Amino acid sequence: MKFTQQIVVPYEENWTSEDIEKALTDYNRESKHGWSLIFDSLKEIVEN
Repeated sequence: MKFTQQIVVPYEENWTSEDIEKALTDYNRESKHGWSLIFDSLKEIVEN
């Protein structure tokens, strides 16, 4: 099963393109980690 999430990261007008790219990368990484925790917890519940 594959889940897709559209990521929209708000940013300030004075951010550089590098700042925006870093924010997108960080948000994506943290979102994947959060979803992994959720599904790991669900798996544990189902298996017990």
